[in-house]
Amino acid sequence: MASLKILYKSDETPAKHVIFVHGLDGHAIDTWKSNNETVWPVWIGEDQKSTFVWSVDYDAKKFGNDSMHLVRRGSNIFELLLTIPELKDGEIILVGHSFGGLVIKQLLRHASDQRSEREEVSSFLMRVKKTVFLGTPHTGSSLATLSDKARIVLTNSGVTQSLKKNDPHLVGLKNWYKHWSANHGVQNLALMEDRPTTYGWWIFKKSVWVVEPDSADPGVKEDPIMVDADHYSICKPDTKESEVYRHVSNFIEKK
Repeated sequence: MASLKILYKSDETPAKHVIFVHGLDGHAIDTWKSNNETVWPVWIGEDQKSTFVWSVDYDAKKFGNDSMHLVRRGSNIFELLLTIPELKDGEIILVGHSFGGLVIKQLLRHASDQRSEREEVSSFLMRVKKTVFLGTPHTGSSLATLSDKARIVLTNSGVTQSLKKNDPHLVGLKNWYKHWSANHGVQNLALMEDRPTTYGWWIFKKSVWVVEPDSADPGVKEDPIMVDADHYSICKPDTKESEVYRHVSNFIEKK
């Protein structure tokens, strides 16, 4: 079941809302918790006036039958956001890690399809000004493709099935978002990991690319930025001096 958690609430009337969306096997709090146990999105609210910071929680499991496919999850989360009174005013900035970035694009596409028929949808879309993608597989992941081919005992979830490399829906979503964001003046920041992620322990360790550089490129006018991180550390900056936090904070703050 999807829900929205408030991470930071300004004492002032909100001028902007920053909404974080976690990825596969993620969590509304733990995904954004650094090695020193700091929930770093709170820093955004502390450093920027009149800002509310939110985190979406939803089921995004790798295996099983209880996680929605991307298309359904996008509409599910968008409709939830419309029910939050505080989100009816103020600029909206969306931040997604991994699969969360795809959810952001899918919820915007769902909203765009509804725009002409629903005034509250049109109002929401007009206030979406920026998006941030952290290690998002815009054309899928080879790991998801491998998982689909190798499944024997466990059943891949709807999430994993929608992440296969070069999945036609993902390619179409990438092209749709490229044109939609340009036509609506939405600014984009895409950070990509510069290294594979290490799994396992000791002699059983193996390094694999979770999101390859070509897939981490959203194809928008702004070029992606490679940062010194793997797929999981890219969403867990330790300090305000880290390059990930500097990029995200500066991007959200600039006019």
